[in-house]
Amino acid sequence: GTLDGSVGDFVSTVGKGISASVEAAISPERKRYNVMIGNTSYLRSHGVAVPEDADDRNDLEATRDANAASKQQSAGVTTIHTSIDGVYTGALSLSDTLKPSAPAAISALQRMGITCSIVTGDQASTAYYVASLLNIPKHNVHAGVLPSGKREIVEELQAQGIIVAMVGDGINDSPALATANVGISLASGTDVAIEAADVVLMRPDHLLDIPSSLALSRAIFRRIKLNLIWACLYNAIGLPIAMGFFLPWGISLPPMAAGAAMACSSVTVVVSSLLLKPWKPPRFIRNAAAKEVGEAELFVDVGTAVQSRSVSDWFHGLVRMVRGKRDGNVDRGAYVPLQRFEEV
Repeated sequence: GTLDGSVGDFVSTVGKGISASVEAAISPERKRYNVMIGNTSYLRSHGVAVPEDADDRNDLEATRDANAASKQQSAGVTTIHTSIDGVYTGALSLSDTLKPSAPAAISALQRMGITCSIVTGDQASTAYYVASLLNIPKHNVHAGVLPSGKREIVEELQAQGIIVAMVGDGINDSPALATANVGISLASGTDVAIEAADVVLMRPDHLLDIPSSLALSRAIFRRIKLNLIWACLYNAIGLPIAMGFFLPWGISLPPMAAGAAMACSSVTVVVSSLLLKPWKPPRFIRNAAAKEVGEAELFVDVGTAVQSRSVSDWFHGLVRMVRGKRDGNVDRGAYVPLQRFEEV
């Protein structure tokens, strides 16, 4: 429920807790209370006498609640502590639900040869519980990490020559997102995280878009390398012939043919790039997506037939588009002119 009143002097310490002065409307004496919510170290730093067994109770409660939550498909439990006017008042247990696509996304990333880790500010018991659901080894779990610590972990991995991709959607993740080689955020995340990220997933609940985007990036770079190698070999062979280096041996190329060959070189590179249009994620990602929506194995192993059909469909679509432009029948969409209305 909610409680009517006023809140003032709100202070947020990232990764630790919050404090504010609260005045309840139902209080007859209109007294303001200083309320603090956060972890045990945050409360102790403000002079709150936190019981010694609070830290142990964190792990015990989290473990017990996590076992109960596993039956409800909960991702873990985080315990936070409260105090009023400097007096410890108790603890609250918060649980997050694991996204249905998270296990499939982690499995797809691991199949692509990508090492997955968890870097979180939550307790170790919660982080280990989530890692067990996602099949992530314990040595790749970093719990109780502050925002600056997340950035330091990314920098340590980069110092080892590892290319790091960071996925996050909160304010605490923004330093690590900006430091990582590739920062990935969700459209439902905070504005700070979206601004710091390089890639924003427009479907926050479809985490399989993460391995799909990485697979697409790999396909694009492979095509760039292929185009570069093809252009270099083509010019290395064609230019000497066009310049007449082989005339003593009776090998020559007419100027018109040389011009056509040069145009052909550019066209082949462009067509090679356009062949990325029918690109699809790897089959194991598509199968995981099909299972996620409760369907059977929709994508069977049809070999090159799928690719040939996609290229054929793309080619016919290109021909229809060119013919439409030539005949002036291109669908340009509907245009609704703006109308000026007088102010009411």
